Amino acid sequence: MSKTARKKLRFPNVYVLLTLLALFAAALSWIVPAGVFDRTTVDGITEVVPGSYHSVPAVHLTPWDVCLAIVQGFNNQSRLIFMIFFVGAAIRMLDDSKAISVAFT
Repeated sequence: MSKTARKKLRFPNVYVLLTLLALFAAALSWIVPAGVFDRTTVDGITEVVPGSYHSVPAVHLTPWDVCLAIVQGFNNQSRLIFMIFFVGAAIRMLDDSKAISVAFT
C-alpha cells in the first residue's frame, strides 16, 4: 500500500447541507428579482390571474436573517417536532419490549 493513499470522500453532515442550502437561498434573494402574481378566490379556491405578474420591492436576506428563520421555523412547528419525538419514543419503547415483533409473528 502506498504512503499517499487516497482519502475516501465522505458525504457531509446533514446540518452542513441544510446550512449551505439556507445560505444559498439567502444569496439568491440578492440575485433573483422579486415579483408576484395577483390572485383571486373562486368558490373557496385561490387561483392565479394569468398575465398579472408585477415586480415588488426586494427583501434581501442577511446571514442573521437565515439564523432567525431557523429559530422561527422551530418555534412555529414546535407541536409537530414534539409529536415526532413522542411517536419516535413510543415506537422505540415498543421495539425494545419486542411487542412489535411478537405482534407480527
